Amino acid sequence: MSRDNLDSATGKQAAGPSILAANGRVVPAAGQPGHGEFTASLRRQRVRPGRLEDGYTGAFEVICGDCGDYSTLDYSQVSPRLQRLRGPYNTIKAGLAAYQGHLGQVN
Repeated sequence: MSRDNLDSATGKQAAGPSILAANGRVVPAAGQPGHGEFTASLRRQRVRPGRLEDGYTGAFEVICGDCGDYSTLDYSQVSPRLQRLRGPYNTIKAGLAAYQGHLGQVN
């Protein structure tokens, strides 16, 4: 299954069959229960160095290792598909809704 099958309007991956991760773990498709349960996180969005003193904006972003994203990468270093997933989400409520939706949890 291709992980490039994101809906451009919602930023969610279309439901599909599970895939096998590199470590042999079966990974449900994005938006399905169990997806990202060990690798996804919600965090405050970082800014580029030198732009703000504390290094963070007021926005939040979703990072999902099962989708190929890593917290060590800057927003500008990830694909447009992962940028849509990341957000930014301007409130914690919006960020949590996106995070829960990506994991397939009921909002």
